[in-house]
Amino acid sequence: MPPLDAPRYPDLTVSLRSHHPLAWVSATRYALRGAGIEPAEIDRFTAEAAEQVIAERPEAVLSVCSRWIRLGSGGSADML
Repeated sequence: MPPLDAPRYPDLTVSLRSHHPLAWVSATRYALRGAGIEPAEIDRFTAEAAEQVIAERPEAVLSVCSRWIRLGSGGSADML
């Protein structure tokens, strides 16, 4: 059983190199698609993340991404 704080897809890791929340969403979507995740599941991630983008809450966007995939180097609060 994975730890409670483990992302939904712990085998996927994304290194976020941009400071723009939309780039984080795009990189996460790309990783999910590349792993063959169902389109409906990707849409669910996108809706959750987009809600935070619209609210202009970059820290929340980063949190959403980290709940779905692992963030590699650069994918932390220093991106804000």
